[in-house]
Amino acid sequence: LPPQARFQQDREFPARLDHPNITCLLVGGSTSQGLPYLVVEYVEGVPITQYCAERNLKIDDRLKLVLQLCAGISHAHQRLIIHRDIKPENILVTADGVVKVLDFGIATLRDSVPATVHRPATPAYSSPEQLTGEPITTAADVYAIGVLAYELLTGSFPFLLRSNHLGEILTAVLTAEPVPSSQAAGLLPATARQLRGDLDNILARAIAKGPNHRYASAQQLAEDIEAYRAGLPVRARPDTIGYRAQKFVGRHRLASALAAVTAVLLIAAVAVSTWQASVAQRRFDDLRQLAHAVVFDVNDMLSAI
Repeated sequence: LPPQARFQQDREFPARLDHPNITCLLVGGSTSQGLPYLVVEYVEGVPITQYCAERNLKIDDRLKLVLQLCAGISHAHQRLIIHRDIKPENILVTADGVVKVLDFGIATLRDSVPATVHRPATPAYSSPEQLTGEPITTAADVYAIGVLAYELLTGSFPFLLRSNHLGEILTAVLTAEPVPSSQAAGLLPATARQLRGDLDNILARAIAKGPNHRYASAQQLAEDIEAYRAGLPVRARPDTIGYRAQKFVGRHRLASALAAVTAVLLIAAVAVSTWQASVAQRRFDDLRQLAHAVVFDVNDMLSAI
């Protein structure tokens, strides 16, 4: 786009957005000399990765930040705007822990034509379809959120890289399979255990190579993260009876433990009752034999005298 048209878009897109997790446009116009200008909200914050590292946040606290990011991006999607360049530098966190999405400079309208125009973006966080020039949808932002979430939870990129060379990054994004988050290098055993299972599957679905295999929206991704945090089944995993039972037990640990103890006690009580009944039956049989001997055998002996 020509500079004037680009500036007009830079002013138009933020003007559509009004959300606590998105930096707002305060005013825009032109000087007396005809020079265009924008005044946007000042955010005193740091990149989301730096914020997490400096505070050594736990996994759940990092997920809360991802949920804020999803909320802001979902708001933009509802207004037909695709960010296209989600990366740590564009996601700031204030001292109060509020996520702020900024820089919609290369954003596009969801229904704009053409949708395959190449615009500068960050390759490591760009979806495969962005890199190959295919049509861009909201799934591209879902992918970028997934990569960023993976980085926040593991401290590494989803693909094994020997260097940060552009060619290697492009090859990895387009052809390599991501490493399950719980198997990322350098993880503490406790962190790996926490990532194994639901979070592995949530992140894998968010960064699937095909747009149709990802979450349909940032909101859907957020719903799965919320489900994980609440101990509920997530849609990223097969809905089996065993899985649902596992999640139920996880949500009701005390009640499940009490139920298990009660079941053991009932089984023990039945076993004891059965044993006591068996002992009683043997004693009854002994008494019956004794009575038989007294009544019949002794009587026969007396009759013979």
